[in-house]
Amino acid sequence: MGGTPPLGGVDIISSLRAGVRARARSTANPDKVGTALEWLYHFVRVTGRMPFIRLVNSGDIHSATYNSETLEMLSEFMRRIGSRQPGRIGTNLASDTVDGYISTVKTVANWEAHCQLTLAAVNTVLPGASKAARRDQGPPGSRALKRGLRAQHFRRLIKMGYDRSSARGMVEWAAALVAWNLILRGGELGVVPGKPLDISRDLTLGAIEFKEPCADSEWQPWLVIDTVPIKDVTARRRACPMAVQRRRRQPGHDDPMCVYDAIVGAFRIAGGSDPPAVGRQRGPPANRPLFTSYRRGRPVWNTNDTRALAQRMAIALGEDPSEYGGKSFRIGGATDWRDIFGADAERIITQRGRWHSDIALLYQRALAGTHLRGSVAVADAVGADLESLCKGWVQPATFR
Repeated sequence: MGGTPPLGGVDIISSLRAGVRARARSTANPDKVGTALEWLYHFVRVTGRMPFIRLVNSGDIHSATYNSETLEMLSEFMRRIGSRQPGRIGTNLASDTVDGYISTVKTVANWEAHCQLTLAAVNTVLPGASKAARRDQGPPGSRALKRGLRAQHFRRLIKMGYDRSSARGMVEWAAALVAWNLILRGGELGVVPGKPLDISRDLTLGAIEFKEPCADSEWQPWLVIDTVPIKDVTARRRACPMAVQRRRRQPGHDDPMCVYDAIVGAFRIAGGSDPPAVGRQRGPPANRPLFTSYRRGRPVWNTNDTRALAQRMAIALGEDPSEYGGKSFRIGGATDWRDIFGADAERIITQRGRWHSDIALLYQRALAGTHLRGSVAVADAVGADLESLCKGWVQPATFR
């Protein structure tokens, strides 16, 4: 079919083009894109250089070289200007920061041109310059040291009568247990500060599925929580079910260390009713966040709430709150999982913590008994795999 499309068709085509570009941009971190483009605009104002030109054909070395030189000069421009953040004006930018902005500028420019603006054959200078900058910068600093909040700390808080009975106390106790047991980052209980709730990936009532008791759950109720890492801004990894079983206890007796019961209590407060016996919450209540902050206006829980909770617990324990933060529950959880599972813990922690590298080792604290228990634990493995118990879910090759 040929000919000129009707006027309405032109409007639709423009809308479709804008929509697909907006969808592509949504896969990038908007804050990083904004900062990277600010650097590009600053560079253009100072130098007067047209940043990019379209390649005439797929082998246009001349245009690709011009565009590659723009990226090379932009990286040097950023290093000479230094940081623009208040309180850090002019200080050296980390090599990773510069490389990240260059990559973002390149990606956005390719989107706008709808084609690659550089070629691998001309990318000969920037890698060497980046390597030299990294060498001059020296080794990166270590992460800020924080202490972990472990099961023993929770038990001490229970003996001290730490609030678990008020509505706020129940929600915060559940948040602490969930972050610890599932080895979550602070923002994975809700959202990153300044971000709205995304019901397709954040922790809502609909993200929890209650399961039938079975032999592998020791005939206790259990559930799975679908979680997505807050660092997964490109949506490359699927949500994975994190299993939580109810701890055995005598009828009528509360078990304050039971993560399952804590989740059910938080669910009741957030949803206003009991959760379903089996399956997921349906309808509008499914979109409600599991954890809501008790700050003014009751916004969705975010990383700051996790940090504040860890520090309040530290104060109650008589510890220095500055030594605890949003990752204290994650550190404590990783350590406790290894304490229980010994030699098998590395894979479990990698799965539960969603680490893709040996960064898990930064969070785990050494335990002498781990190696002893690990030597006898392997022969007792009898449990079913998670795939067989979660209908419709297939474990990806990298398990996140």
